[in-house]
Amino acid sequence: MKCFCSCALTYVGICTDLFLSEFVCSFQFTSLQKEIDDHKEEIKKYQAEKLKLEGIIRNLEKDIQGLKKEIQERDDTIQDKVSKIHELLKQ
Repeated sequence: MKCFCSCALTYVGICTDLFLSEFVCSFQFTSLQKEIDDHKEEIKKYQAEKLKLEGIIRNLEKDIQGLKKEIQERDDTIQDKVSKIHELLKQ
């Protein structure tokens, strides 16, 4: 009977240890899963922000091209007027 009690206590101890280990692992898994979900949400936010910033960059690049074209047109106009002034001065 002593052997049975000893075996039973050992079995109960092992079961308790396994239950506690499972509980801890389950808690850690849940915690890590929540952390993963949080990171996924963060990634989605950063991707949306990235798309928004890329759109802003494209618009600014278009603005730059437009301004460069406007500057070139003004330079051409100035060059034409300088040429006309030189022609008038020659006369």
